[in-house]
Amino acid sequence: MGRIWLRCLAGVAAGGLLLALNACNDSDNPRAHGGDNQGADGASEDARLTVTFDVTGGTTIKGTVTDAVPSNSLSPSCAEYAAGTQSDGKTVFSVPSLVMAGPVDGHEVTIEAVVYDYNGPGTYPGDKLSGLGNPGNLMIDKQQQYEILTGVTTSQLVVDSKGGGSWTFTNLNARGDTPKPGLNGKISWTCR
Repeated sequence: MGRIWLRCLAGVAAGGLLLALNACNDSDNPRAHGGDNQGADGASEDARLTVTFDVTGGTTIKGTVTDAVPSNSLSPSCAEYAAGTQSDGKTVFSVPSLVMAGPVDGHEVTIEAVVYDYNGPGTYPGDKLSGLGNPGNLMIDKQQQYEILTGVTTSQLVVDSKGGGSWTFTNLNARGDTPKPGLNGKISWTCR
């Protein structure tokens, strides 16, 4: 078992689901970068997400990236991803992904949006999304953070039973002292 998976298991054992998911998707993880994780027949052993960005506003991001499924399972399936992950007695769903596998349209994108009271595939309004410390976080190039702002942002998460879905938003609020335009658009994904 590789060094990265030992870190993932240690994080899960400590109850740090989101930290473990982040470690599982970090830059040392060959699976997060389309690395060599194939079975004897050459077929991929893990589910992968194809994530498409169509975002405008403060930053324009249009492009697609393939990423690992955020999970505390060593070999997650699309059905497992769609069902969510158990953490502290609750079912949690992570929007792909805590850290994208590579640049998208020239930008480093970090998504920290999760549903903590996840009831399986379906539609979730923006007020059900949370982030690490803030609601519905999306960070671009490690410097500009965007979040759901009550009364300003409209947002919706849709998850299907095959692990695919979308997160649409209007006026995702830019945090910081310098006012910047919010983000509008859609992040969608398929799992296979």
